[in-house]
Amino acid sequence: MAEGYVGSVISVDCGPALGVYQGHVTRVNKEEQTITLRDSFRNGLKCQVPEITLSAIDIKDLKILNTPENGKIAEVQKPKVSLVAATPKKKKEQATGDSKKSDQIGDARKTPNGEYHKKNGYSGKVQNGEIPSKRGQNGHAGKPSDGDSKKNGNDSRKFLEQMGDVRRDGGNRMSPRDFGNRDQNGEVSSGGSREGTPTKLGRKRHNSFSDFRRRPQATTPKKFENGRPRSKTKIENNNTFSPIDSTVMNEDFDFEKNLALFDKAAIFEELDMLNGHSSEVKKPQNYRHDENILGEQEAVVYRQITVPQQGGMEFNTDCGLVVPSISLDLRRRLYGAAEKCGLSEEKQIEVIGMCSSQMALQLLGGSNRLNPRNTHQMPSVVVLCGPHRQGAQGISCARHLANKGVKVTVFLPNFMKMLECLTLELQTYNMTDGLHTAVHTNLPTEPVDLIINTLDGQESAFLRDQAWYRSVVQWVKQNKAPVLTVDPPSNQPDYLIEPKWSLSPSLPLPLPDAAGTMYLCDTGIPSKVYAEVGIKYKSPFGHKCVIPMYRINPS
Repeated sequence: MAEGYVGSVISVDCGPALGVYQGHVTRVNKEEQTITLRDSFRNGLKCQVPEITLSAIDIKDLKILNTPENGKIAEVQKPKVSLVAATPKKKKEQATGDSKKSDQIGDARKTPNGEYHKKNGYSGKVQNGEIPSKRGQNGHAGKPSDGDSKKNGNDSRKFLEQMGDVRRDGGNRMSPRDFGNRDQNGEVSSGGSREGTPTKLGRKRHNSFSDFRRRPQATTPKKFENGRPRSKTKIENNNTFSPIDSTVMNEDFDFEKNLALFDKAAIFEELDMLNGHSSEVKKPQNYRHDENILGEQEAVVYRQITVPQQGGMEFNTDCGLVVPSISLDLRRRLYGAAEKCGLSEEKQIEVIGMCSSQMALQLLGGSNRLNPRNTHQMPSVVVLCGPHRQGAQGISCARHLANKGVKVTVFLPNFMKMLECLTLELQTYNMTDGLHTAVHTNLPTEPVDLIINTLDGQESAFLRDQAWYRSVVQWVKQNKAPVLTVDPPSNQPDYLIEPKWSLSPSLPLPLPDAAGTMYLCDTGIPSKVYAEVGIKYKSPFGHKCVIPMYRINPS
């Protein structure tokens, strides 16, 4: 008689590996010990196949949730959860829906005699078509009676007995989990019996599909039309609150595509129109980090220095200012005008020596090399000086470096007659701890950190023919230390001692590309002194005394 259960809604527990299945029974094969379900759910998710077949060996527990009545098969519905509480307007509908549910439950619990099951003291008879409600101490309806669970358990057992799977043997009950531990006669083998283990048929299961159907839900009541729920509401609830399909979870979410569907500007424009605001929003002006936001700013003039001789070489600073070059004759006139206003030659040499020493200290590593905790690695510098003004500037630079603790060696050959400024600078340098040599063989044999070259003057090209000059050039090539040239000459197309950096005072001369990276130092000459020689001048140095320059390629 197992076919009598076709159409019933059952819940089958197949263990943690296979899960729990709910669905309609469409076929019961007693010979193959299988059950076929349609409209099935696995662990609360809708199965993708129309029918599934379960073997009795895999069944751990079986429970009948509903049986066909009046020739109609109950529908298996997925649990619905409403996140919106019932409004006061719907309370009346909810009360009406509860009364209809009570009538339906009452009809399901009636016995063939028209009476209800007797339990816990009430007669179970229908009085005026109503079911006497059982209430607890707090006045609310109590938990559902265990009569349903016992009835379902008995029906499940009868169903299994008719399949020939549950037998009595000396009063011992066989659990559905022992389906696979039977011999050829249908008896349970000794290895498969579990004495003392209670069966799960009468155990109350929580969070199951049947428990969810019997549990009172504090959700919005269903709306009925002609005794049937609205199909539109059912579809919407299923689409909104149903569990997510595993196939959907495996797909990557396209954020850019979905973000493009949201027109943020149109939404805000609609909100502004509803609020009565104007949809025209003034776009804020974007400012650069170096722009003034307090008011209108005058246009920046990048050519702030003009010279009487146009067409010369030009350079750019880091700020974009244009620095033109001047001729050697215009520089001599500038220095002469500076001496007349009080900036003597000694002062000019001192300023250039100070600026060149500051640049040399930065090239040596600055504070990383010059600190009290690094005395065992003090930098060493060799200053090559010639018998001219550039040589005096080199000795002044060597004195400032020696005062900072740098190991300095000055090379200056012996000459019959030297400039007065050169003699004074050498005397002052000898008051420091620095070394002075006139012979190239006394130059350091070990590598040094920096070489400062002031051998070449603006009008001393004849020195290149001297033997000591060629010996010094050979020493520089063997030492392989970087070279900083102070005030290099502009009348030489190339340099025997190739510099890596070149430092020019005041305004640069038109130097060749062999001069390396160009730098400019501030000699402190006032702008009116520049004006006396026809130069319109505005300092390009800002807060620095030495700035880099970059050649402007003529277009």
